[in-house]
Amino acid sequence: MFNISNAVPTNEDHLSVNSCSNCNKSHRKCDRMLPICTECMRKNKNCIYEKPKRVKRKKTISQELRYEPYPKSHQNNTSIPSTTPAPKQLYFHNINYGQDPQSPSITTSIQNPSNQPTAPPFHTVAEPPPVDSDIQVLTQSFERTMLNIPFFDSSYKKYQYVQIENGVDPESLPLFDKCLFALVLAMKSFYMMRIEKMEAADRSLQLCKQIVSTTHDTVMTNYHLAACFCYLALIHTDRGHVEQSAYYAHCLRGYLKRRESQPTLDRAQSTDSLKIMQEKYMRTMYHLVIYHNNYHVTDLGRLFKCMLCCHFLTKQHRHIDPTNTAHSVIGYANEEFIDKFMPLTDVLRYDLDNYKSTLTFTPEMIDLMTQRMKAALSAVTAEPGLYSRRMSFYMIAQGAKLQCLQRTGPEDKCKSVAMHLVDVSGGHMFHLCHHSVSGPLAAAITLLCRILDKTDDTQEQTMLMDKIQSGVSVLRTLGLKYKIVILKYGDVINSTEGVLKTHHQHIQLLSDIYSNIFMPVSPSNQGIGDVSLNNNVAPLVETDHHFEMLMNEFLKEEEKSVHQEISEDLSFL
Repeated sequence: MFNISNAVPTNEDHLSVNSCSNCNKSHRKCDRMLPICTECMRKNKNCIYEKPKRVKRKKTISQELRYEPYPKSHQNNTSIPSTTPAPKQLYFHNINYGQDPQSPSITTSIQNPSNQPTAPPFHTVAEPPPVDSDIQVLTQSFERTMLNIPFFDSSYKKYQYVQIENGVDPESLPLFDKCLFALVLAMKSFYMMRIEKMEAADRSLQLCKQIVSTTHDTVMTNYHLAACFCYLALIHTDRGHVEQSAYYAHCLRGYLKRRESQPTLDRAQSTDSLKIMQEKYMRTMYHLVIYHNNYHVTDLGRLFKCMLCCHFLTKQHRHIDPTNTAHSVIGYANEEFIDKFMPLTDVLRYDLDNYKSTLTFTPEMIDLMTQRMKAALSAVTAEPGLYSRRMSFYMIAQGAKLQCLQRTGPEDKCKSVAMHLVDVSGGHMFHLCHHSVSGPLAAAITLLCRILDKTDDTQEQTMLMDKIQSGVSVLRTLGLKYKIVILKYGDVINSTEGVLKTHHQHIQLLSDIYSNIFMPVSPSNQGIGDVSLNNNVAPLVETDHHFEMLMNEFLKEEEKSVHQEISEDLSFL
């Protein structure tokens, strides 16, 4: 009856319509992973989705003859005799496209063969209603994520959007399916938040938590539920629920620890699957930084904690090079995000000798960052807590600048920056963010001690000693977790000048510890530097005492060996 092949676009047309501009030009299939597809993310390109254009195919010869207008001589109440019987009246959907092809107006009418010719198949073939773009994005995200999770059984892909919305009763499912269903619900909530469908995300999150609470006893044995904890941690981190995020991260870490100690808990869980899951956990935490922080995270403290989580995980997975992730973060970040991101140099500072990275903060970049921090300081002086936190970041920025200058800059400029660090620390109280300040201040004191060793000018020696003692008094106030190192060196520094010169090598350890704050721990720089990174975990939001407690428990086992090593190295004191 109708030649439908000329009306319905082919698969190639769908690929062209649904692909981004870069994939279209390269004639490559696009996965439409909003806000940026995989190919564009890999090549660091701008992913642009143009409005789909309706492709109207050329009519065949038979259609042109069929709908050719009558000659003028036969239009005046004349008819051409034909043996073809009159066609029956047919109901059809006449889709009238207006100016916006995305929102067609659909009218139902009865065909009148005597007044109008049969409409072309392109306009008369009944088409399905347009699919909601949110559902389409969610389904594509599900498919892509499920393909990337090796421990997700392909036979269980039936738990997708439609089945979830139709109301699957979790109590009627077996334990394995229930845990899998919880994982899919967590994934759905995770992606619904990305497209800002908060009501749907809340419904899925509530049902997911209900399933998790009923299957809590299996948390250490079921890897689907463990992956669910990973998504729940990301969801709560994005929403600012720090305590709940830390709780789920702690549960997942407990599962991984149990899997390491008992690799034969389940027939389907081998050592290889454990490694795959650990790497997936690592990359998922990185995805939080890449995809989410430049859209949702507005609190600098939350961002700092997310980056710390990624950094600690990097220590456990040294085969993953974090420089690619850092480049991706910078590439996706807008200007507002960079303003919040730049002060965190103690997390994403990479050593040139180890990583050969272009993401190295030069003194000029640090100066620009310092100017931004000064501008921010002038706007928050009326809020003491926030002012103290911003001053801590200002100290971190100055510490990064000092380390850069020690490599390439003149000694006079290094000296001025170090003295400025001591002056700033002496004029402000950092009791809320003490861990962020002690590292840069210790590096400044160490540099001043080196200069004191070289100078013979009595007046300059007196000035340097005053600065050193002033800085050490602040370090004592900020000691706490640094007491293993800071207080012992403080006793040395507060003694006579001769003893100070004698113990110069001991004080040098402070600089070695601090220098590792600015780079990921690689196999070439393991050891004593780890203690500074672990001890530098600080709650940058004043009310996050529970998070600090959970994070300390989260890192307790990793810190045991580090503390033992630092104690042995300091035994000579």
